[in-house]
Amino acid sequence: MAADMVTTPLADATNTHYEGLARDELLITRCTACGRHQFPPRAVCYGCSGAGTLDWVRASGEGEVWSFVTFHKAYFPLEVRSVPYNVAVVLLEEGPRIVTNIVGLPDEALAIGLRVQAAFRHEGDQHLVVFHPATEPATHPATDSAASTDAAQTS
Repeated sequence: MAADMVTTPLADATNTHYEGLARDELLITRCTACGRHQFPPRAVCYGCSGAGTLDWVRASGEGEVWSFVTFHKAYFPLEVRSVPYNVAVVLLEEGPRIVTNIVGLPDEALAIGLRVQAAFRHEGDQHLVVFHPATEPATHPATDSAASTDAAQTS
C-alpha cells in the first residue's frame, strides 16, 4: 500500500458516493436503527448515535434550493468556471442537504424554495451532481422500497 493512501471507513464511504455518481446515482446513507438519511456519510448516525448502522440508498434526486450564493470571481484555479456562477445548498426530499450548483436557468432566477432535480456531469474522471429546475411537481417516486418507507417515517 502506498504511504500516501488513507483507508478509513469514511474514505471508503466517500468512494462509494463518487462511484454512485459515476453510475448517475445520488447515494446517501440511511441509518438502519432509526431510519434517518444523512449526507455526507459519517461513521455514527447523528440521529440516534448508532455506530455501524448506516446503509447506502439511492436518493430520489428531488429537492429544493435551501440557500445559494452567486460568485463573481473564480476561487479555485483547478476548476474552469465562467463567472459569475452559483453555489447552492439543496435540501433533498430525504432530509439531508448537499452543496452543489444549479444549472439550466440564469443566476438571477434562483430562489429559495425552487424545486430542483438532480442531473449528472462527467468531466474526465470527475463525476458531479448538479441540479436543474424541476419540470413537474414532485410526485415522490420511490427509488427503493426502504426509501419510501423512511421518507414517510421522517416526515
